[in-house]
Amino acid sequence: MLNANGLCFIPLSTTPGRIVLQPGKVNDADTFHATVRFEADSPLPKPGPITLFAEHRGKFHKQNCRILATKTAGSSVIVNLERFGDPEPVENDVEIHIHVAAQQIALSVDKQINCPLEEIAEEGLTVIPQQPLQVGTEVEVKFSIDSIYGTGSLKVEAARKLADGRTAYSLVVPNRKSPILKSIETLRNILHRRQMRRLAA
Repeated sequence: MLNANGLCFIPLSTTPGRIVLQPGKVNDADTFHATVRFEADSPLPKPGPITLFAEHRGKFHKQNCRILATKTAGSSVIVNLERFGDPEPVENDVEIHIHVAAQQIALSVDKQINCPLEEIAEEGLTVIPQQPLQVGTEVEVKFSIDSIYGTGSLKVEAARKLADGRTAYSLVVPNRKSPILKSIETLRNILHRRQMRRLAA
């Protein structure tokens, strides 16, 4: 499941049906151990048991691990992991959200511009607008990143208060035939590649 120079993920938070993951770069891996590099400002757990996530054959898998040690190396944190057992597929009814706030991406939501992108998922986004949104309504989302342009209607699914007092809103694509669904998938891949470049720098 883990491959050198590939991406893996550590959970930042888990709630029923939803997992938020922090991406990292696998420096090296063998049958039982792995070394993963994260950005220094990543909110990482302390040494001890943890579940690691990674994409395998197009689907997210999870694996029981133990963080053995962490150390700072320049602008990164190196995490040494020990793995136990075999990876298992993540249940289909669980939403995987990737935390991307550190990349400082902004989008437009209706008439609000420069709304920070906090998380990205397979079928939606989590954004932080300046003005409140109404849960249950649809909003027009636009973004243009690395020559990838996306526009379309997303439904405001939920609101969540952040520690700094701002509110993050989860937006989902209500129609799977909407062109913005493909744009979100492409954006997700772009942000993964950006993360790899940042961690390799």
